Amino acid sequence: MKRILLTLALGLGLLTANAQINWCDSVSYIIGSPDSTFNVSIEIDAIPVWDDASIIWSVYNTSQCYSDTNPTAHFQMIQPTDTIKVCYDLYLYTTVDTILCQACDSLNMYHHDNR
Repeated sequence: MKRILLTLALGLGLLTANAQINWCDSVSYIIGSPDSTFNVSIEIDAIPVWDDASIIWSVYNTSQCYSDTNPTAHFQMIQPTDTIKVCYDLYLYTTVDTILCQACDSLNMYHHDNR
């Protein structure tokens, strides 16, 4: 009897573990630098269960930290030759939960002109 209960408990545990989804794995962002303005855009369209979202961008170069709360943020102070760190805190709101997704990346913005 103990063996059957243990097997059943382990089986239910595995089913529960497989049902958990990490929605943050579906979040990505796009980096663009049209003209001289560095910009970033969050991509959350692949997440079907959120009701609302908010984001806080933080962009750091060697001397300053900049922030923005727009899904597409423009940072005019970032130069194409800057080495920067881009971070975001993305809050996804559902009717029953708030999910926080966070990420940071270091980027070298060196621009090559191939004319």
